[in-house]
Amino acid sequence: MGRGPHRGQPLASPTVADGRIARLRERVTETLEWVGTTAWRPVVIGRAVYERDRDVGGGLLAGALAFRLFVWLAAFVVVLVAVLGFVDAAGGDAASVLSEGGITAIAASQVSQAAADARQGRWLLLVVGLYALFSTSRTMVRALWTASQITARLPVTKPPVLKGVLAYNGILFLLFGTVAGAGRLRDATPGPGLLITIASVAIFVALSWQALRWLPGPGLGPWDLLPGAVLLAVGLHLMHLVGTLYLPGRIERASDTYGTLGTAIVLLLWLYLFGRLMIAGGMLNDTMRQLREDAAE
Repeated sequence: MGRGPHRGQPLASPTVADGRIARLRERVTETLEWVGTTAWRPVVIGRAVYERDRDVGGGLLAGALAFRLFVWLAAFVVVLVAVLGFVDAAGGDAASVLSEGGITAIAASQVSQAAADARQGRWLLLVVGLYALFSTSRTMVRALWTASQITARLPVTKPPVLKGVLAYNGILFLLFGTVAGAGRLRDATPGPGLLITIASVAIFVALSWQALRWLPGPGLGPWDLLPGAVLLAVGLHLMHLVGTLYLPGRIERASDTYGTLGTAIVLLLWLYLFGRLMIAGGMLNDTMRQLREDAAE
């Protein structure tokens, strides 16, 4: 009697093979679920933040903030051009003032040229620019206030407009001043400037913490606001580094290739990332609070 080539090794039927694949798939799914729910805590927090961002539409909120920040920057540039018009009228060099303030060469040359062109109408430009800056700041404050309430799943209310405008502009100008001051200190001192970088990040954390403390939320304590402030500060510093080392050349190439539209697209993308960070800071704090409450139950 002849024997087949698989003597002593019966062939597995398709049903058995399918069962093995199904059990393997189930085991992999259970492992991934365990990693995402009970394993390393940063993984659990990251998954919870992702789900919260998906549920509340974090991308849409960040896009709304990016557009309003873009409009605010346009009003700010009008005020800056008017101020530099006074500098130019007094015989000063507007381009050197901008360069010392940390603005890149291409932006400094464009703004200084606009300041020279606006020399005659600088007073009117200043008045119009200040009104536009207040109006766009008010709109930005309302957008930030509403986005924070949506993220925290709170009822939408109206923000304190005047206080919000002052706080918003004050924090942004302090951020700009920190970046400019850190750049000048690095140029004036030898070495890699590690201490200057650490000090800059610490100031970013303090400003981010103050901003999150002012925005509406579920009543978090001072220490509960720290994770989101650190995330926002580190993200802003990384954006600053990339913006200093990479973005100027990118904007210049986009401007040469696509004109003003290319520059606007790159800038809006950068502002969208900034809006993402602002949403993520508050969302991280609220998500960690929710996880602590669930664990206590």
